[in-house]
This record gives sequence, C-alpha cells and structure tokens, in this order.
Amino acid sequence: MSDITAFFNYYVTILLLGLAVWPIISRSFNFFPDNGWIVSKSFGLLLVSYVTWLLGMTHLVSFSLMNVQIILILVACISWCWFIFSQRKQLQTYFAGLKLAHLNTPTFKLIIIEESLFIALFIFWTIVRAYNPDIFKIEKYMDY
Repeated sequence: MSDITAFFNYYVTILLLGLAVWPIISRSFNFFPDNGWIVSKSFGLLLVSYVTWLLGMTHLVSFSLMNVQIILILVACISWCWFIFSQRKQLQTYFAGLKLAHLNTPTFKLIIIEESLFIALFIFWTIVRAYNPDIFKIEKYMDY
C-alpha cells in the first residue's frame, strides 16, 4: 500500500468514527459552536476501541477487523437511530426548509476550518513520521 493510500484510509476511518458518534456528542457538547464535531473523532475512536476491547476481553467476540467493523456499524446505527427518534420534530422542520443557503452558516464554516486544520496537521505529522519512522527512546531494554 502506498503512503497516499494509507493516509486516505486513516483519514476516512477517523472521519467515519467521528460520524458514528456525532449525534451523541452533539447533544453532549451542544454548547460548542460546532456541536462537538472535532471532539467526535476522538470520542468515536475511544468508544469503538473500548467496546471492541471489552467484548474481546470477555471472550464474547474475537478481535478481528470484521468484528471491529461490525461494532462500528452497530455504534453508528444506535447513535443515529437515537438521534433521529429524539429529534424527529426538529428534523422535519429542518428538512422542510432545507436550502443550499444552510451551507453558508457560521457553524458550517467552522466545521470546514476545523477539517482543514485537522487535515493539515495530519499531513504534517504523516510526513514527520515518514521521514523519521524510528522508535527512539520509546522502547527500553526492560521491554525485551
């Protein structure tokens, strides 16, 4: 796999993890101007990883890529179904008046700025690790 392909795979995975838990985070972080969009990526990674670890440690499921993907889909379905059922009236009025002018709101602009900053920093640290992939001063002699 090339470096560019790996970069896009990681970015899409992080984006999907954030989208999976965004409805829950948007209710918890509704005091943020972006409703917790940038925070949802960290919480998505945390929640899916924790559920996968918990189910693997209790031997309910084995740790595999397929099981991680199934857990991600289940978390996303639960999160989005809860969001749709709890906000049914607001969603109906929102989609009734939906126009492309909604893309010009300050919240949408803030999300675009956050995503641009995230991508720029992600590219920067990918380049840093590509040129210096050594594990230096991380693994000590006690690890062997």
